[in-house]
Amino acid sequence: MHNQHVKIKQQGFTLVEAIITVGITTVLLAIAAPHLTVMIKNNRLSSYINEFAATLYLAKSEAIKRSSPVRVCPSADGASCATSGTWEQGWIVFDDKDNDQTVDTNEDIVYVHETLPNNLVLKGTQFTQGVTYLPNGRIVPSLNGSIVLCDNRVANDYAKKLVLIRTGRFRIETASSTNHITCPVS
Repeated sequence: MHNQHVKIKQQGFTLVEAIITVGITTVLLAIAAPHLTVMIKNNRLSSYINEFAATLYLAKSEAIKRSSPVRVCPSADGASCATSGTWEQGWIVFDDKDNDQTVDTNEDIVYVHETLPNNLVLKGTQFTQGVTYLPNGRIVPSLNGSIVLCDNRVANDYAKKLVLIRTGRFRIETASSTNHITCPVS
């Protein structure tokens, strides 16, 4: 028998190959980072406007279920409706049995939403102080209006708008080249 020496070729990266790979990765990340930031900000806007929409769905279903008016209003403390300020300070949903737009001791707070991050603005055209769902699913005030959500980007190209109609139904719109949404001033 012959002693055979099998030569095994080792494989791996040389130092030069590793440096080139790291360099290419760095360039690709530098190109992708701004797009990733825009995507994260857009997803955050979508998330918050969807949370507000879910709040309205909750208020409507609670009003129908309880056969009692249910109010959604801005709230800084999570226990009462704010008398000033805008929606970004947070909001509450409560069973407004006497329909006086204030939380009384015998009325249940159904949901509390925390303050939005500082760079977000959420303001309504008709619904600055809140909206009440009646047991028939309609809203008070019986007006059509919208609530707009924007962040700190200068362009209005990323805004989200929740359009609420007097029947209690709503839709969410996204700014585009054909759908211009004006961001409210904070």
